[in-house]
Amino acid sequence: MSPSITLAVARRVLTQLRRDYRTLAMMLVLPCLLLTLLWWMFDRNEVVFERLGPPLVAVFPFTVMFLVTSVTTLRERSSGTLERLLS
Repeated sequence: MSPSITLAVARRVLTQLRRDYRTLAMMLVLPCLLLTLLWWMFDRNEVVFERLGPPLVAVFPFTVMFLVTSVTTLRERSSGTLERLLS
């Protein structure tokens, strides 16, 4: 694995992610939407939201990035780039 090939693949993946509006929405809008929904659900009980809010803010980015990584890996496997890079 040469650095130039790795950088070329990384550049292509970032370009694909930038053009994919569903992925951008999942990365930027979904955590805010879920946190707002939870705030609305626990509006009457602020103690519960104060206990659950910070851990959920920490978990949401990890979950979203796991999904984005899974989709990106699937795209790379289907296009055959990953096999060429690892061989």
